[in-house]
Amino acid sequence: MITGGTSGIGYELAKIFAMHGFEVILVSSSKERLIAAQKKLEQKFQTNIFIYVQGLSEVGSAKRLYNRIQATGITVDILINNAGYGLVGQTEGMRCSPT
Repeated sequence: MITGGTSGIGYELAKIFAMHGFEVILVSSSKERLIAAQKKLEQKFQTNIFIYVQGLSEVGSAKRLYNRIQATGITVDILINNAGYGLVGQTEGMRCSPT
């Protein structure tokens, strides 16, 4: 399972896993990008690509995703937790507050 798997590093990792015959679960907050990535990967590598639309920035969203995947019977053997967002500027002095 690769969160943030529709572009950048996440998508490149998805290509590598698909190229080696792994079934891949892609997670993103963008349904359109998930569908596009799924089509490209399945056509090029002839493996199953499962997609889940799920933003992961809210408290409890990871648990909801876990429950959805578990309900399908799919087993996740490898997690690449790549979803996130960037802050612009120096990191010294930045503070994160819990939500």
